[in-house]
Amino acid sequence: EELLSMYNPNVKYIYQGTENDFVALKEKGLEGYVFLMDADTDLGMFVNKDDAKIYYFHPSGYLELAE
Repeated sequence: EELLSMYNPNVKYIYQGTENDFVALKEKGLEGYVFLMDADTDLGMFVNKDDAKIYYFHPSGYLELAE
């Protein structure tokens, strides 16, 4: 959550779980943490446990590296 706050300090992030809670992440072999943005969007944020990269994430499997 702290890493996401540095990425975008104007947004509140709500922890949703790990790769164990999201089939799409398990299928891709990814490990990390999922947060929802407290905003009007259906996208969450995934923080990769291995390299701390931040991705836009949707449980359907959408995953895109955040700039």
